[in-house]
Amino acid sequence: MRHTCRNWTLLLTGALVALAAAPPTAADVITIDFMGLNLKFADGDIYDADHLVGGNGSTADATALGSITFYKNYDYVTSLDDDVYADILVQGVPGLPANEPVATSGGLYVDLLSSSNSTLLRLSIGAMGVFYTTGSYESVAVSGIATGIIAQNLPDGLIINPGDEITIFLMGDSLSGKVFTGELLTGFTSSGTGQIEAIPEPGSLMILLSLAASALAVCAWRVASMKARCL
Repeated sequence: MRHTCRNWTLLLTGALVALAAAPPTAADVITIDFMGLNLKFADGDIYDADHLVGGNGSTADATALGSITFYKNYDYVTSLDDDVYADILVQGVPGLPANEPVATSGGLYVDLLSSSNSTLLRLSIGAMGVFYTTGSYESVAVSGIATGIIAQNLPDGLIINPGDEITIFLMGDSLSGKVFTGELLTGFTSSGTGQIEAIPEPGSLMILLSLAASALAVCAWRVASMKARCL
């Protein structure tokens, strides 16, 4: 038993060292904030206000943003303030009741583009949640999780791993041109902000580290027990 535990200790210690030495980029959280986001809601679609047609990576079919700011592990990396665009289409949006969440029946895409670098990040999406808030503060929030990365070319070497969970949040906090069908909001134009955040899957690394640490603890306890019996 003593030799077995010693072998396990050496093996698992090596595994812990190897896992801990894994490239830090594998665990990086990438956050992208964008300002000056103009959206429109009409005929069951929410899209960037200037163009319904898009999804091809062209700024000609996108709407200008005020700025895009990038963070890695919540530390500032860089900002793009000129010639940046959003190309967005969320389909299957029902009429929005006040202060109640609804789900869309379709998705499509959320793309960030620049004139100098064309594609920054292009994401496919599925069903999204939409929430129309009324009262002293009126807004419409769209949120969900990307279903895939179509393309990416982020600045400063930032990379979103394909296995990351990518959350999307779009906020329209200044509504105009509102259209109602009965009590349901069925149209508007908004200005606001957005955020995309890529969070690594917590799974394999932490699970392996936990299992390895537990195995080391069990072996150490067994060795200590055997020593105690021999005294």
